[in-house]
Amino acid sequence: MPDQRSRRAVSAVWAERLSGLGFDDLQRGIDRLPRYLRAHNWWPPGAAEFRELCLPGYADFGMPPLDEAYAEATKREYSHPAVAWARGRCQHAFDQMNATEARRRFAREYDAALIKAREGFEFPKLHKALPQKQPPAPPAERQRELAAEMRRRLATERFDLAQEESHGST
Repeated sequence: MPDQRSRRAVSAVWAERLSGLGFDDLQRGIDRLPRYLRAHNWWPPGAAEFRELCLPGYADFGMPPLDEAYAEATKREYSHPAVAWARGRCQHAFDQMNATEARRRFAREYDAALIKAREGFEFPKLHKALPQKQPPAPPAERQRELAAEMRRRLATERFDLAQEESHGST
């Protein structure tokens, strides 16, 4: 059985870790305890772990879970601005690293996005590109005519350049 001094020390740690949390935050943490227990197989959580349970998570900000966010980031199809923000912060990881490293880096940036959301940061809005209506390709005969015209123009330009060079060197 812990003595009075030990209990005070533990209480001080918990008070420090939970400082700044309101009633709603603490209730959120309590509500999440059953899920925590199913996932971790130990009880009780430490003060830092309980604080994390109390803080708003991805869903509280309308952000998709990490796995979904990563899938969106790989396809560049974003359901939330935070996903695009996180992807933009680790663009080189997607371009230069293998999938495992890119995912690890994205997870770090997505967690940073969650922290930013908790701080009230407003992510840049998503702007969807308008679909581009492509004109139909010209018929094959017209394509041949256009190609022949381009060849004629190129031949003429080459001839003109050759003449300019010969006149410029005299």
